[in-house]
Amino acid sequence: MTKRVESTSSSYQKPRQLGRALSETELKEVFELARRHKCVVSPRLLLRLSSVPLKDRWGLLQKAIQGHWTLRRVEAELSQRYGRKGRGKSPRIPQAPKELAYELLRSANWWLRFKEVETELPLPLPARNGVKDVWRAMQELKVRLEEILPPNPKGGEK
Repeated sequence: MTKRVESTSSSYQKPRQLGRALSETELKEVFELARRHKCVVSPRLLLRLSSVPLKDRWGLLQKAIQGHWTLRRVEAELSQRYGRKGRGKSPRIPQAPKELAYELLRSANWWLRFKEVETELPLPLPARNGVKDVWRAMQELKVRLEEILPPNPKGGEK
């Protein structure tokens, strides 16, 4: 028995977008560059970069391929260069004190993971020192929150 696969308009939309974003010649150049740098280029990466202004697109694409950037890294670069541009809602800030405390603890834990790579961060010394300062503040925040919070009812970290 064969499985019936339904196609939607969106399953055709992305290839069309990609076709409009890059010419066949440009696409060949992209894959040649990727081959030289032993990098895999996903269609999602190309689609995401299709929203970049033409004057910046090729340079950014080259940096992404040469640096073996992930889609997340590309998103971060685009956010830094062009801002968020309506990419979803800003996170909701919890109103209940207990929820807010748990959210702050989650955020502190997120920051604390950088401690492991603190000496390897490819940042100038002043920025690296800033990360260390934030790390120390987050460590102190975590300790204070853990003193007042009961164990997390959802399991996992507090």
